[in-house]
Amino acid sequence: MTAPHVQALISRAADPAAFDVAVAVCRADAGRRDPGDPLPGPDELEGELLVVAPDRIRRVWVATLDGAPAGLAMATGRSTDTGDVRIAEVDVLVDPGLRRRGVGSALMTAVVSEVVALDRTSIIGYPAADLWAEESAAFCARYGLTARQEERCSRARVADIDESLLDRWLAEAADHAPGYRVVQWAGPCPDDQLLARWCDAEAAMGDAPLDDIDYQHHTRDLEAQRAADAATAARGHISYCTLALAPNGDAAGITELSVQVDRPQIGHQGDTGVLAAHRGHRLGRWLKAANWRQARAAHPELAVIETYNAQSNPWMLDINVAMGFRPHHVYVAHQAPVDTVLAAVEGRAAVG
Repeated sequence: MTAPHVQALISRAADPAAFDVAVAVCRADAGRRDPGDPLPGPDELEGELLVVAPDRIRRVWVATLDGAPAGLAMATGRSTDTGDVRIAEVDVLVDPGLRRRGVGSALMTAVVSEVVALDRTSIIGYPAADLWAEESAAFCARYGLTARQEERCSRARVADIDESLLDRWLAEAADHAPGYRVVQWAGPCPDDQLLARWCDAEAAMGDAPLDDIDYQHHTRDLEAQRAADAATAARGHISYCTLALAPNGDAAGITELSVQVDRPQIGHQGDTGVLAAHRGHRLGRWLKAANWRQARAAHPELAVIETYNAQSNPWMLDINVAMGFRPHHVYVAHQAPVDTVLAAVEGRAAVG
């Protein structure tokens, strides 16, 4: 049986053949995952695979089998203390028609070798549980990765969003959050003071349910957030941001929604969080409604919005369901110490 060929993908210009393999694998996966969506193009995929904020590290590998695109793997981690530097987030994609031919194992060998070199101590991945449930579970178990949290990917069709409900949420703000106000912008924040408040409010994400995931939340400072916003723009995304400010001007909450300029039909909901001291004022509803209106006004072509929430987060799920979001896919976080995964990789190599 022919062994898969695995190579690192450093850049589109330096590795054009490897980049073409990555594009083929990613587009095929996107077509299986969301067959009604327009496929991502090479420029979008270059951004998604190879452009990261300065406080992140990413490594990418591609696999071929008999010269045909067979799979792709990524390892992503933090390079500074703006995140949990112990962890490497790993993604492995294998063409379903080429499974059980060593492609996944070859990619995992490359990934784990690099994760060890980067001195990470934990590996986490989010395989799709609804599409390839048995295969995903078996692959994770093979490497000692255990299920830690179930994540719901939801989608709302723009045509199904209840605009009258959003009108009510916006109107209720005066009664439930007197003295609060929201500030909005598109793209990188134009004001350092507002961005500093955004960084303050982002700490609310540290309260998001983690279930059994071993992770420590950290927030970016102003400089790191500026750099991250620049990387987002370089990937071809426009971010629509809404910040809630308390009566005294302190940060209270945030929400973000991004649109990829090459596929503006699909919006991606980012973080939404309200700091504990400001909960109980229905700020989450206000933020989501106001930000949706901002993004929709800028992109009338928006057709679908996608969001992710832990199944153990009923507060945010309630808001999303009320807006019109419905379950789309299920992902299950799997995690293990690097030593456990490395031992599994070495054990499989020893038996051939």
